[in-house]
Amino acid sequence: MPRRFPLSALVVLTLTGSVWAAPPPPELSAADAVRLGLEHNLDLRSKRFDRDRSAALALAAWQPYSPVLFASSTGSRTPPGTVGIEERRFDSAVGAAWRSPYGTQLSGQAELDQALPGSGDPVNNASVSLVVAQPLLKDAWAAGASLPLIEARFNASIQAEIFKDQVNAAIVALETAYWDLALAQSDVEVKIRSRQRAQSQYEDTKENIRRGIIAESEIYVVEENVVIFDQDLLRAHEDLANARRRLGELLVARPEDPIKATDALVVPKDRLPQRDAAVQQALATHPKVVERRFRLDLATARRAYWANQVLPSLGVNAAVALRGFDTALGSAWSEVFARPQPEGRLGLTFSMPLDRAAVNASYERAQIDVDQAQAELLRVEQAARFEVETAWNDLDTTLRSHVLATRQVELAELKLKAQVEKYQSGLSTLADVVRFQRDLDSALSAAQRVVRSARVGQARLLSAMGTLADARQGTKP
Repeated sequence: MPRRFPLSALVVLTLTGSVWAAPPPPELSAADAVRLGLEHNLDLRSKRFDRDRSAALALAAWQPYSPVLFASSTGSRTPPGTVGIEERRFDSAVGAAWRSPYGTQLSGQAELDQALPGSGDPVNNASVSLVVAQPLLKDAWAAGASLPLIEARFNASIQAEIFKDQVNAAIVALETAYWDLALAQSDVEVKIRSRQRAQSQYEDTKENIRRGIIAESEIYVVEENVVIFDQDLLRAHEDLANARRRLGELLVARPEDPIKATDALVVPKDRLPQRDAAVQQALATHPKVVERRFRLDLATARRAYWANQVLPSLGVNAAVALRGFDTALGSAWSEVFARPQPEGRLGLTFSMPLDRAAVNASYERAQIDVDQAQAELLRVEQAARFEVETAWNDLDTTLRSHVLATRQVELAELKLKAQVEKYQSGLSTLADVVRFQRDLDSALSAAQRVVRSARVGQARLLSAMGTLADARQGTKP
């Protein structure tokens, strides 16, 4: 059975009338964020019910094919007629019946026609019988007799794939929000360090001016630098608050709930899969492709059913019974098995409608549904190919960019270090040092954005391949 997350949040929501789930932990890993997001996602909760309902209906579809026990009893009294004999009898029967998914109908019963005291006919009739009916053309075999089972099974599989696709989309949204928060946190840290460095330069410059080492006008450059980094830090804090709220919304948390991403903002360690292998994986496991394949199988099963319904009705019926008669009730049952009076029947039934236009039209409609399902499958497969190609190219470019961005940070650090040494030697100006500091901050921020793009790009590629939920162990509802 599919694993289900506890619905404790739903209970809290129902009892308190609150739209908020339990507050998330203040520090979250990416795996925890995905798990909590899937638990609390209200859209997924509704879709999970659709999936579970279809699974229940697939099991309920077996109800007409389950064996049935039956029993009956009837008392009768016939007033005296011209013969002057009153009949008092009691009929009872017990048995079982079964209908198979191949159209076979099988029933067996034990029956007693018992004479009551005062009856003109004192003979008791006991019998054991077995009846078999098997259609041979229309309504026969799996194509003609088990369509409800096939429909229920495919509908359950379709709903499961729809739900899986929604889970993958939810994980992409959660991981995107998580890495946006991690990026915003990292950016705030960079801006704080930059602001502290600018403030330190400002204080050093003021002291050098007081000592008469440099001109008083030099203060404007470093003060402007402080103002610029103050503005950058202010915007970084705003971006952090927005990122925290976006993730909190997906976790159904309160806007004021503190959330901190704890996973390091580093590129994923998993190797990029081969492009062709990724495409083939998507064609095999992408939920939308598998769903359309199930829809095609369902349409094909319905076409087979209507092809069966075009056939004439031809069925074979067989029955065998062992009977016993005696005035004593126990002796009547003994006669059934000791000296039975067997009866047997074997027959054929045949029917064919004279007007076949309606049933032929139903088959033609089923064929149209198959053709449409095939076209939809081809469309979805084509879309899956392009989705994987796009996600693969984006991730490949991002990983290549990360190598360059990392090198750019290294070069920016070396440039700043060299510029500071030149400034200390009197070979450069403070304005040049400030400019190289900004270049370093820009390189650091750009490198972190590339890492965020790599993390999100990996999730999108796995989602395009249809394997995201499986790759995130322990996150599937």
